[in-house]
Amino acid sequence: MTKIFYWHLVELNPVKNELTKRGVEENDLREILIHIEEIIHHRILSLIFDLLPSDHHKEFSLRLAKNPSGQEIWDFLHQKTQKDLTSEVKKNIRVIISEILNDFELD
Repeated sequence: MTKIFYWHLVELNPVKNELTKRGVEENDLREILIHIEEIIHHRILSLIFDLLPSDHHKEFSLRLAKNPSGQEIWDFLHQKTQKDLTSEVKKNIRVIISEILNDFELD
């Protein structure tokens, strides 16, 4: 996945460890992690669009398309939202990872 502005907040080691413990082979592990990254990405973007006032959606999208890893995206989002976006993203990532790990337990 392309490095994205919030990716420093993502910790996939618990998922990697669970998959390794279950004997998932390296090639399969990479494929699964790509799908997990996509899930996280879509859910975090959804969260951001929910928290960001709609009149700033277009500008956010343009900034993201231009430089997805740029610090200026964080700066823009922190200026335009009324929430502690870093905390919200961290919390959401924890929930997503927890849901994924719970799904593994159901198998």
